[in-house]
Amino acid sequence: MRPLKKLLVDHGKIHPDCVSIFYRSIMEDERGNIVAFIIMIVSGTLFGGVHLIPSWFLNFASPQEMWLWRTSAIIITITPLLTGMSFILPYINAGDSVVPIIEKPLIFIWFLYPLARIILLILSLISLHLLSPAALQTIEWTTFIPHL
Repeated sequence: MRPLKKLLVDHGKIHPDCVSIFYRSIMEDERGNIVAFIIMIVSGTLFGGVHLIPSWFLNFASPQEMWLWRTSAIIITITPLLTGMSFILPYINAGDSVVPIIEKPLIFIWFLYPLARIILLILSLISLHLLSPAALQTIEWTTFIPHL
C-alpha cells in the first residue's frame, strides 16, 4: 500500500488526523460568504443593466424587436436582484412579509431568464444586418496618429 493511502485509510477506517477534501468548518466566518453573495448580486444586476443601454440607442428593424430586447434586458436585470433579496431579507429579519411576495414571481422569472438570454443573443446577431455602410469601411489608423 502506498504511504499516503496508508496514512488516509487504516484497515478500512479513515485516519483520525485526516480532513476530508470537502471539509468546511461550521465556525468559518460567514461574512465572507455574504460579501461574495452581494458581489454576485450586484455584478449580475449590472450585467443586465448594461443590456438596457442599447435599447434606447440602437435602431431596431421593428417595434417588436425593440420591445423584445427591452423586456429581455429587464428580466436579466431584475432576476439577480430579486433572487438576492429573497435570500438576504430573511437574515436581516426584514423579510417575513416581503419574501413570500418576491418568491412567487421569482420562480416564474427563473424560467424566463434563460429564454431572455437566448432572445438577446439572437436579437444581437439579427441586428448585424442593419449596419450602415460606414461600419464596413476600413479605418486608416495612421491618420489619427500625428507623428507618423
